[in-house]
Amino acid sequence: MEKIIQHLWDKFLLVGENVIEALERKITYPELEIKVKEILNQLGKDILKMVLETQDAYLVEHREERPGWVVERRQEEKHVVTVFGEMSYHRTYFYHKETQSYAHLVDDYAGYSAVGPEPKLQAALWEHIKRSDLEKVMVVLDKAQKLRPERQKAITKTKRYIRGQWDGIEARNRYREEVQGCSAEGHVSHILSARLSKRPGGWSKAGAEQMASLRAAKANGLNIKEIYLAQQKQPVKALQVDAEKLKRAKRTIQRNVAIEMIRNMPILKGPQSPLTKVLRALAATA
Repeated sequence: MEKIIQHLWDKFLLVGENVIEALERKITYPELEIKVKEILNQLGKDILKMVLETQDAYLVEHREERPGWVVERRQEEKHVVTVFGEMSYHRTYFYHKETQSYAHLVDDYAGYSAVGPEPKLQAALWEHIKRSDLEKVMVVLDKAQKLRPERQKAITKTKRYIRGQWDGIEARNRYREEVQGCSAEGHVSHILSARLSKRPGGWSKAGAEQMASLRAAKANGLNIKEIYLAQQKQPVKALQVDAEKLKRAKRTIQRNVAIEMIRNMPILKGPQSPLTKVLRALAATA
């Protein structure tokens, strides 16, 4: 716990240093907004990564928290999308002898994936579907039912669905190059109608065209903020900050003023708890 708190303070101090360095380069206010957002998003990703990897290490060290699960592989990387942007973290792959299941348990804690059967079954299932081999598809699903008896109903429903759609699956595999498909209806519904027609309001022709262009640009992955800044008609002046004050602020951060903040936190004057113990220990060793 002490290590996590120290890492968090280090990250917060780094945010302050990055903001000061940005101001020293005499950037504009819109540029500062973007820079601060980037810094805080990175801070958020660093915190989430630290928490998940710490939870994973806890599960590895405490067998009583994972009865029946044994370590299969370590340090497997996973990429996920968070509210702060895409991040990656490393976790442990476990095996359960009784159910013959495999899982990254920390993923289940985070809600990124559910504990499931051997991933090789999933890979085999998709491979047989691509090869249009219905018999082997059913063999894989039969095996999945034996491994996961609690999922009998869902797997039976999957079997029925695949059999019902098999003609379409075979046609798709056979004419994959000729039939590329089209998502025009989905694009109109999710990109245009979701904004233009599903909310009460009237649109002029010019306004509808502009909103349609904006929604299309966003859907194509363009950075709307960069487009907006590029279209600024008047040049934005750079921020003017006293250089001496910036230097003093940087020296203050480098002296790790955060420790003094910890020592003066009101929580330390209240009842003792696991958190106050950690904070007091951290302040005492500074």
